[in-house]
Amino acid sequence: MSKPKKHSSLPNIADLPTTAARFLAEGQYKKAIEAYKQLLKTETRQEWREGLATAYLERAKTLAAKMMYKEAAALWETRASLCQDESVLELYVLWLIYAGRYGQAARLYVAHKERLPASPTTAQLLPLLGAWLLAGQTEIADHFPVDTSLHQQYVIVKTAIQAYCQGQTEEVENYLTQIPFRSPYRDCRLLLKSLLRLPTEAAAAYKLLEKIPADSPYYHFTNLITSHAINIDELSKLSQVEQLWVANLNGWNQRQLKLVSQLSLLLSQASAQQRTLFDIIVEYQDLLGVEYAKRVGLAILPLAPTLTKDYQKTFGPLSPFEQKRVEALRWQQQSKFASADSCWKDAVAILKSEPDSAANALKIAFILRHRAYLAERYNDNCEDQVILNYWQESLDYDPSDKDTYLKVINLYQQRENRAKYHEWILLAVKQFPNNTEALTAAMESFVQRKAFKKAVEYAKAVLKLDPIHLKARQVLFSSHVSHARKLIKTKKFELARKELNEAAHYEKTNQPSGLVQINQGLLNWYEGTAPELAKPAILEGFKLAGGGLNGYLRVLVETKSLNLKLEDSVLPWLPKFTRQYVPTRSEILAVVALINSYQQQQLNQQQLKSLLKMLATLEVPLQQVPAQTFSKEEMISICECFKQIGHFGLLKAYSQQALSEWPAQPILVFYQLFAKALGKPYGLHLAEVQLLQEAAAQAEDCGDKRTHMIIMKFLTERTAYGMPKMIPMELLEELANLETDDEIDENEALSLTDSIQEMMEMLKQIGESHSSNKGGKKKRSKKK
Repeated sequence: MSKPKKHSSLPNIADLPTTAARFLAEGQYKKAIEAYKQLLKTETRQEWREGLATAYLERAKTLAAKMMYKEAAALWETRASLCQDESVLELYVLWLIYAGRYGQAARLYVAHKERLPASPTTAQLLPLLGAWLLAGQTEIADHFPVDTSLHQQYVIVKTAIQAYCQGQTEEVENYLTQIPFRSPYRDCRLLLKSLLRLPTEAAAAYKLLEKIPADSPYYHFTNLITSHAINIDELSKLSQVEQLWVANLNGWNQRQLKLVSQLSLLLSQASAQQRTLFDIIVEYQDLLGVEYAKRVGLAILPLAPTLTKDYQKTFGPLSPFEQKRVEALRWQQQSKFASADSCWKDAVAILKSEPDSAANALKIAFILRHRAYLAERYNDNCEDQVILNYWQESLDYDPSDKDTYLKVINLYQQRENRAKYHEWILLAVKQFPNNTEALTAAMESFVQRKAFKKAVEYAKAVLKLDPIHLKARQVLFSSHVSHARKLIKTKKFELARKELNEAAHYEKTNQPSGLVQINQGLLNWYEGTAPELAKPAILEGFKLAGGGLNGYLRVLVETKSLNLKLEDSVLPWLPKFTRQYVPTRSEILAVVALINSYQQQQLNQQQLKSLLKMLATLEVPLQQVPAQTFSKEEMISICECFKQIGHFGLLKAYSQQALSEWPAQPILVFYQLFAKALGKPYGLHLAEVQLLQEAAAQAEDCGDKRTHMIIMKFLTERTAYGMPKMIPMELLEELANLETDDEIDENEALSLTDSIQEMMEMLKQIGESHSSNKGGKKKRSKKK
């Protein structure tokens, strides 16, 4: 049966020139070759011949990059029949060498060496040919004249290698002095010199090896020499000859070499046999050291419990602690983590009960941290507090572990337990007084607690260790600006100027906030002696703050903080934002960042009310930006910002836009309902409670613990307000589908009755409260 003909995927002949050129430009060289060959069958054009030659060359380079040197050389030869271009002949010679065609490569090199370009590839050719000549490819020498360096120095280098193998150190040195610096055997000379110095001057030997470039044919030997403490895994990848050479360099005797060879063979197998490995460890324990052999044997036992008797026969009985440890590891191997944890618990109890329990402190700490690790990753039912207890108890036994302190601190931060978070930060600082990370955490914690003097104290401590620490500089900057505000209010203007000048030292020069300039302008206005200097300074600050909404809000907040009336001072100088004004994405994000920075200062009720009032003037332009402008993460951060300051109008607008773009996202559902209820849990309808519960369940299923916790906390607050229990949705559905003859479960009926009664009572109370408030308002109005 004849084979079906292959159908070409090429387009019509009229479009073929354009297609061929496109294939070539896009790097599809195989398709370009086929296209140009088709074109040349129709007409012999020089431009098509050149296109085909280029495609062959680029395809050959691609194959060479994949170490397919024979195929690359073959394509070069096909190309040679199309053009006489020898501009990159050095590549062809290199590919011939790598393809094992040494004689042909040598002949071409000698014939064309005067015309070869001075390139890195050309520089490799002669050393490569010299190395292969030393390796026994004598046909190379047949193509070089006898008076060339490759011919003459070959005999010297070969004799030097033989002398080195026979231990004739002085003779090797004499031969090496006869090899010039520009010799094709230069790198071989460096290699031999380093080998001579290795036994007595290892550092000097390694420096010599550093001079051998990565593209040298002798570079592989540098890796073998520098791997002085080569591990078994690396050794198993070497050839038998290479292993023997490394063994000689390390001074191993026959028995040591046999041990290494057996381990190498074992590692090279598909799966290492535990019994075989154990037998090797036992046989060579004198070479490995008894303690090391015992540790390796212990590591094998969890994988091969049947070897326990052999282990105890060889190394002595296992202690009760080691028995529990091996058992725990065995359960872990089987992914039975509850059983493993139980064994680890028993192991800790054994260590604590031993007379010299203090000596076991580090072991106890490590096991407790390991239990925390297992609980975090493999026990979904484990409470965070249990994990916290493991971390905290481990620090009783090993208080020097900084990472564990940071884990405890982060866990308390996630749980929003500010008291414990602050307490553990101070413990960490006490333990690590010169640790930047701990000092920074303490500084931030004191800022949150509005203890600014302490925050400044820690900021200064951080800057002593890290003079360019951004957060510490920001704290000091904010501190000086805040102090300047107080001095302005008390009319201590010169001291205020000094504080503002100090603040300027800590501000980022490439990203100024405009705060210093705005307050300098307000100081001039407040002082009254130089009001003409106020406007330019404030407008400069407005511009440095980013202008637009961000600069506007910055000026308003600073003006209000000095108790100045906006209408009488800066408001006339600032731009007006009409309904047609659409802020940019970066402008909105800058406003959110500014609000967050104010929010982090723990605003009191009056300050928060003032900030919300100022935002009201910007509410219209802030709502003009469509959701598509932002990523989902940015939208969530914007919503969180407006939730934190209680601006329900903006929160509602942005959460609705976000939900239209990313429907049913649990956190966005929460933001929307939170805004609708004006942040009050009792403002939710029962159907909305159901939606929130579903969102919380979805967040938990997706592993979003933070969102689940936020929603459930809000719903818990609703219950705390005395709201009636929600009627189970399943019960309502069941009631809706009841036939007249169906029976209702008595307990479910009572539950439903109770819920309805509670709801009716609550509605009655709300109605009475509303009625009385309404009446009260009427009376007051009449009185007026």
